[in-house]
Amino acid sequence: MVGYCVYILSNDSYGVYVGQTRNLVARLNAHNRGLVVSSRSGCPWKLVCAVQLSSRKDSLVMESICKRLYSGKWGYSALANKVKSDMVILQGHYRWVWVN
Repeated sequence: MVGYCVYILSNDSYGVYVGQTRNLVARLNAHNRGLVVSSRSGCPWKLVCAVQLSSRKDSLVMESICKRLYSGKWGYSALANKVKSDMVILQGHYRWVWVN
């Protein structure tokens, strides 16, 4: 993977985790092996969607936007609705890839 990735995970307890990484496969494995302290209690995690960005700066901004949406009044539904629509952020279009 070139650049950075912002990703959204979910678990069977309706937990949601938003993060950013340079290696999505390795990071998802770390989450599911309990190596990430902040998500350890939610294992196993499933990838919901991800978006690739060209710089760490852009990925940190996108991650922050997603976390603010999730922590707002509507929680996951607000995050999912916003991400499912075409987002125009950081001077460009970003296409989220949804996993089932």
